[in-house]
Amino acid sequence: MRLLLATVILAAFLVPCSTRADDAQTVLAKNKAFAGWVFGDPSMNGLRLTGTSGTEALTDLRRGAVWRRIVTNENTKLSYGYGFTGQRFWFSNENGFVVPLLGDAIKYRVAYAVVMNQGIPGLSGTLRGTASVGGAQTQIVRVEPPSGFPIDAYIDSSGKLVRAVIDPDGSAVPIEILGYADLDGKKIISKWKIGALTSEFTKLEHANVADAEFHPPAPSASWTFGPPVELPISVTNDRIFINASINGVAGRFALDSGDGAISLNSDFADRAKVKSIAPAASYGVNGVVHTSLGRADTIQIGPHVLHDVVVLTGINVHGTRQDFDGLLGFDFLAGAIVDVDQAKQRMTIYDPRSHAVTASGPVVLADLTSGTPTVPATFDGRVKAHLTFDTGDPMAVLASDKLYGPGKVTLRIEGYANLSGVGGTSAESSPCGHSQSIELGAIKYEHIPICFVKGDALFGNDRGIIGLDFIKHFNLTFDYPNSRLYLSPNGK
Repeated sequence: MRLLLATVILAAFLVPCSTRADDAQTVLAKNKAFAGWVFGDPSMNGLRLTGTSGTEALTDLRRGAVWRRIVTNENTKLSYGYGFTGQRFWFSNENGFVVPLLGDAIKYRVAYAVVMNQGIPGLSGTLRGTASVGGAQTQIVRVEPPSGFPIDAYIDSSGKLVRAVIDPDGSAVPIEILGYADLDGKKIISKWKIGALTSEFTKLEHANVADAEFHPPAPSASWTFGPPVELPISVTNDRIFINASINGVAGRFALDSGDGAISLNSDFADRAKVKSIAPAASYGVNGVVHTSLGRADTIQIGPHVLHDVVVLTGINVHGTRQDFDGLLGFDFLAGAIVDVDQAKQRMTIYDPRSHAVTASGPVVLADLTSGTPTVPATFDGRVKAHLTFDTGDPMAVLASDKLYGPGKVTLRIEGYANLSGVGGTSAESSPCGHSQSIELGAIKYEHIPICFVKGDALFGNDRGIIGLDFIKHFNLTFDYPNSRLYLSPNGK
């Protein structure tokens, strides 16, 4: 599903309303009247919206179903973004590495676009009860856009949308609608909150946006690939280690697909003379660590060189049993195809422009929107989850405690664990045991160790981590340019 025609997305907005229940249709009609328009209105076909997202600058470009968002740090001038060109959904990080969005990532983006681009009243709906939101009584209407997750729309008596919950029976991502702005007599959602992040458009204007503006940026970092030779790696119970040189200084690094960047210990970054850019922050299982952004001129791994790459410094992830100098995450994997043969302890790096993957293992689609691969999973044959595929976590499975209990994952508690990560060691112990089974696409394993972590920003309703104790059973192919992971059983 690498290509998705614009006509498919337009269909998500333009489903005829003849099948609506009368009461739901009345509520949706109020929302259309409140806003003064619905998706497809030709007078709202080209928009340029600017403002802020938290402390960063925000720009939205819209032309019908085609869309692009750019988020820029005003201090560093580094940007990331995502969008839909009319043919593909994409995400681009601060180094300009671009990956396609597939599977559930597309479903979320379609649903989000329906909410933000006044598509809800153009869909059929069913009533799902009432709720008080911010002191206002609302009726809940569920709409189900084709190609997108279902949405529960909370609409008050005036027709105002005050809350939208994407994938209400799964990940359940609430969008709190905090304000509207007027553009030529028509209302556009201008202020909203997702989790702790508040975003706001402060300038709205009609614009004739060219096709080229909807495409991702050119990467600022780049690879020079040598021949695809096998390189030695070290696979332990806790880590996969790779030798590399940064700015000519040799070091030992852990392969960490759970890291959305390349992260270096402070002492190594100083020795390698990594140029400082600005303060930053890193987020782990146990909290936030204050770090810095830097720029490495070269990162060399065997005959391959990654040039001019933004990195994180100051994470200090020295191992407790083996000493290492940092983590190789998204920016190592994003622009290459990387084979990791854990059984033979060998790694091969390929140029994605000339290499076709030949891995035999089952393929799993990865959502790389956050810079880390999130994959759909099923516990015990019935409980759906989304897990980060994390080679840097030595455990088997960590999951939100919201997935545990009657009607969900049930198990006998066999012990407790204090979890260590970028944010330190947890103060509260997590209950651990064995789930009956876990499925990743065509892959099914039984009697898998699992610990349940108290829900927070990293572990929402259905989130978690699948770590090295599970991953060690496979040889791996990271095909980030196509948002795919290949897992070939290795007999371990």
